[in-house]
Amino acid sequence: MSIQTRNSGAEAGKGAPSPAEIASQCPTDSPLNGPGGEAWFGLLHTYAALVRKVDGELAAQHRMSLSAFELLVRLSTAPNDGSLSVTELARQVVISPSRVSRVVDDLGRGGYVERRACSTDARVSYVAITEAGRDLLADASSTFDDAIRHHFLDPLADDEVAQLGAIWDKLLREQR
Repeated sequence: MSIQTRNSGAEAGKGAPSPAEIASQCPTDSPLNGPGGEAWFGLLHTYAALVRKVDGELAAQHRMSLSAFELLVRLSTAPNDGSLSVTELARQVVISPSRVSRVVDDLGRGGYVERRACSTDARVSYVAITEAGRDLLADASSTFDDAIRHHFLDPLADDEVAQLGAIWDKLLREQR
């Protein structure tokens, strides 16, 4: 499907069409023409915008990416002294396995995580959070929380947040 884009009054200066405009350009027989497209493209564009905002704030204040923050959170709550196999870590996060390796390498260079070999299987390696990683995570957590509150939760009413949670849960259950 080919979708042409143009600027709207609502998005003027941002250079991006609104989800409604994108949906209206889909073929009339497509489920993406109309409310279905507005919801789908709204999800995609909102996710990208929120990730950019939160990522930017973490980078500006802590010189870390949202992906690095997420990996440190997963490791900090992992059993076995904060370590997970690379495979399990990649399964738990919302980034690609190849990106996990790059982020782990970056965090390792900073001393925030360390790689550990598996004593029983040479094909398996583990990643463990270090004390420096726990300190960085503690420092960055308030920035992350503030960014989520400001960019995601504050613009919505409590019942809207609850509705979104229920919707995401329903859609995720359908994907399993």
